[in-house]
This record gives sequence, structure tokens and C-alpha cells, in this order.
Amino acid sequence: MAKVVGVAVALKQEAFALFGKKGWTDSAGLLTRAERAGKDLCWIVITGPGPERARLGLDRLLDCDPQAILNLGVSGSLVEDLNCGDLICPGLLRHKEQGLDIDSKFKKETDKALSSSGLNIRDGVLYTSSWVLEGPEEKRRLHKRSLAHAVDMEAFFLARGCLEARVPFYCVKTISDTVTQVVPRAVTRCVTRNGGLNVPRLVVSILFDPGLLPHLLKMRDGFQRALYGLELAKATLWHTLLEGA
Repeated sequence: MAKVVGVAVALKQEAFALFGKKGWTDSAGLLTRAERAGKDLCWIVITGPGPERARLGLDRLLDCDPQAILNLGVSGSLVEDLNCGDLICPGLLRHKEQGLDIDSKFKKETDKALSSSGLNIRDGVLYTSSWVLEGPEEKRRLHKRSLAHAVDMEAFFLARGCLEARVPFYCVKTISDTVTQVVPRAVTRCVTRNGGLNVPRLVVSILFDPGLLPHLLKMRDGFQRALYGLELAKATLWHTLLEGA
């Protein structure tokens, strides 16, 4: 019997690197794509960042009655020993004072498959923030308060929706910026609500503040290393979860 696996990705750059730029359909403001693996089907949605967009994307995935939902994407490190390109597959998700334990049988089996393929994955705590953390002090404060190892903007809300719908959930994040790295809000504000990049706004930001350019180049390098880690994880996940991959 054919099965459907749903995939939520926040940013277009992430999704295009993993699945290519062609074949996407705009459906009520969400870019979606179907990808076959043998007789099975992967349904991918680019959600955009943040809780509201995560819930919209999740609702679209749940409409397809998936056997499981994956969240693939980049995250920021909150600890010294997580570097750009490192993989974290968290068993605990936090948002504010709330926590979700996703250390399920499905997670254990998927962790084993990734580890068996030679990938070095790390368990731990992922904190879902409502905004981008700009600098080292903010990151270290969050780690001290939450004991989280990395931070993103979607996973907690996706996992909570999956828990409510009784659909297995698995999260793979790769580190795109270290705990010591500055991520200027002038740059991150150029990310659109649907996960794209407002290039004209980014150019204007750099023209008004050329000091942003070194940070932008460092962010680009970290992002590329993170995408490579995601590509490796995605290849293993396809062989594990989808027939004929």
C-alpha cells in the first residue's frame, strides 16, 4: 500500500536546495510540491517562518493524510560545541515555558537509520523562538534559561499540531550560525512571510550599512554548510521512509 510522507520546510532556499526549483505550485499562498519515490509519495510544503505560517503549512500536509511528517531546516546554535553543518535531531522541543517530548519509537528508529548511514547526529533540546536571535549574548541567555542546544522558529508548532492529529513527527535541523555569530536583524528582516528573500530590500540595507556585508558573507557560508548536512540527511530519510528511493 502506498504511503504519504509530509515535509515542512520554512525557507525557499532550503526547499530549492533539497528538492530543486522546478515543479512547485502556489496553493493559497503556500508553495507545494509532490515527489514520488516508487509507489510512495512525498508532499512538501514551504511554510515560511513563524508559528502562524507553520500551522498553515501543517494543515495543508494533514489534508493529505500522511503516515508521518518531517521538518527539515536550518537552526542557530546555542552552545559552543555545535558548529555550522552539524545535525541535531531533538527529542525535546521548547517554546517559552512549554515543552514537548517527541522521543517516540518513530524517532528512535529514524535516529538509528541516520546514524547507521554514517551521519553524526545529536539529540538534544530545540527551542522555537518567535524572533531571530541577533547575537551571542541573546543566544547564551536563551541557553541558560531553557537549556536548549539550538533554536529555530517552527518546529514546536509543527510538533504540537502533529501530536494533536496523532501523526508521527520527526525533526532534522542543521546548524547555520554558531553561538558566537552575529545575525543582524537588518538582514533577517529581508526574509518574507512565505519563506522567500526580498533581494531589493537586502541590497538597500547593505547600501545604507556596508558593515552588514561581512556578516552576510559569513551567514552565506554557514548556510551552505548547513544545506549540505540537510542534503545528506534527506538522502538517508528517503531510503528509510519511502519505498523505491
